[in-house]
This record gives sequence, C-alpha cells and structure tokens, in this order.
Amino acid sequence: MNGYERALRALRFEAVDCVPTWGGWVASAGFFEYVTGRKFWDAPRSVAFEAYRKLEVDMVLQGIYLPAEPEEWRRHTTEVLDGANRFRSAEDVVAYVESLPDPDSLEREFDFEGKLRSIQGEYLKLQEELGNNILCLPSCKDAKFTWYMDFGYESYLTAMALYPDVMKRLFRHSAEESRLLNMVRVELVKQERLPPFFFTGQDICGHQGPMVSPDLLRSIFFPAVQHALGPLVDIDADIIWHSDGYILPILDDLIGCGVSGFQGFQERSGYSVGEIARHEVRAGRKPILLAGLRVDTVVPFGSVDDVKREIERIIRDASEGGGLVIGTANTAGPDCPNENLETIYTYTHTVGHQQ
Repeated sequence: MNGYERALRALRFEAVDCVPTWGGWVASAGFFEYVTGRKFWDAPRSVAFEAYRKLEVDMVLQGIYLPAEPEEWRRHTTEVLDGANRFRSAEDVVAYVESLPDPDSLEREFDFEGKLRSIQGEYLKLQEELGNNILCLPSCKDAKFTWYMDFGYESYLTAMALYPDVMKRLFRHSAEESRLLNMVRVELVKQERLPPFFFTGQDICGHQGPMVSPDLLRSIFFPAVQHALGPLVDIDADIIWHSDGYILPILDDLIGCGVSGFQGFQERSGYSVGEIARHEVRAGRKPILLAGLRVDTVVPFGSVDDVKREIERIIRDASEGGGLVIGTANTAGPDCPNENLETIYTYTHTVGHQQ
C-alpha cells in the first residue's frame, strides 16, 4: 500500500496498514535541507517535495505553505497593520461593502470553463510535482471571515457589531463567489479529476472562543458558509475545516454547514482531539481528523521521546473507527528541531493500525 492509497483509504474510513501522515505546513528551510542534503533556497518547491517523498508522507494539503524568503512566515502582522491604515473606521468598511456589486450578479459574469481549466491545471501540476505516492488534498472555498487581514481587526470587528446587516451582505458576496468556484470543483469530481475530499476553513477562534459571539456568527456568517459549501455537500464530498483556537462553541454549527472533518487542533485552548472525535457528522459518522502535534510546545521544546509519546496519545484518543491522519497542528517554523519534525513522519507509520 503506497501513501496515496493509504491516505485515500483513511479518508474513506477503510482499513489501512498504519496511521498515515499529512504535510505541507512546515516553514523551516533548515528542515528540508536536513532531509534532502540540498540547499532549500536554490529550488524551494523541488527541495520541499523531495523531502516529503523521502519522509514517505502520505498526503500534502494543496494549500501548501512554503516561505518565499527566510522571514516570510511571520509577515501576516504587517498585512493587518496595512489594512488598519487603509480602513480607519467601521464606516470605512461599510463604504467598501456598499461598493460591491449585488451578489446575485456574479453568476452572470462567471467564466465556468476558464475557472475549470485553472483549478484543474493548478491541482494536477501540484499532484504531478508530489509524485504518485503522495495524495494532494484539494482546497475549496467557503465564506471569507479573515477580512481582518484587509480591514484591520478594530474596524472589522466594530463593523460587525454596529452594522450586522451590512456585514451579512459582505459574507453573502464572498459566499457566492465561493459557491461558483465550488460548482467547478463538483464538475471536476464528477470527471474524476479531483478526489471528493476538500480542505478549507480559516482563523475564527482564539483561545477563549470565537472572535465574535456565536449568535452573531449564526445570524450573519454561517448561512453564508452553508451557501458556499452547498454544491459540494450535495454530492456528498467531505469538507475538512481548519480548526483554530477554542472551536467547540461553533463545532456543531460548522457540522450543520456541511463540514465533515477537522484539521489542526490547538488543544492548549482547553479541549482534546478526542472530544472532536466523539462528535457525529453526516450519517452519524465520526469526523475525519487531520490531527497535529503542537508547534508551540512539544515540537519546538520537547525531546524526540516527547514527540513519540504525543503521537501515541493522539492515536489512542482519536483513531478508534479510523479517519485519522497525523501532521503538525499548525505551521511549524525553524524553531522546531529537525529531529522532532522528522519523528512526526517516521514514527507515526510505526505505531498502530486503523480499522
């Protein structure tokens, strides 16, 4: 059983010979050089993909993260500050939303065939680069929540509090754009050009829970998410959501939108991967779990033995019933020792089987 087959079988809750691994969120040039013996900055994609092949990683997320320069993995703070400088008030955000075209007009101008060629080409190129033994897990779109990167946190969150009806229109506009793109993905699944498993999600929660109240999200945001994901849900494709922060207060809402799997898990927020595993998604099934080791504690600061114990703990807590793949909980930076990162991918294959 090669990695591609192992990953697909795990996603389908079929028996596999060992717990599979997922990659794509390592932002350490030194790690890729350690695995391959090649200079990362000479050919970043080539070196990273060779490293994942040498580590026998089973699956890589299409939204693969590779820094373009040594400090890029920390650049998001600058983006938020830039947004705050452009949108200095909630009223600036409102003015932007009111300048957008009617969401219902987007379909008339949508280039279905052009987008189909683009999405298919991008996916197949990455799958070819990874090779036949690694499954590329495709991405899909939902309603954008991370507008704080565009507007800055204060103006964005204040606009949601003061002008919920306006912000509902913003989410609906984003959702309609995503729905149209997801219709393209449906066609590609039907043509067997994409597997029926998709990764999406975004940072909505901190360590105390969602950035805004769950009730407000239920009123203005989750209906948009459900609209965006609808075409994929209609063909019973599995949708795996990036799980940031303390996600439990909105977990059932996401499942209600059609989400059937979760990725990441920042367990220091006050929950365990086992709690997620005990929830039911469609047809009473447990969720797919792309679980990960913590990149703020055990991976950067623990020993190799600590990493091994954490892998065993995750498998023990979450693997009953299958559907488990193990990687990093979030982006692993150059502060993570090479030996610890290597152990995630090598040791997981040696401990336990899934049924």
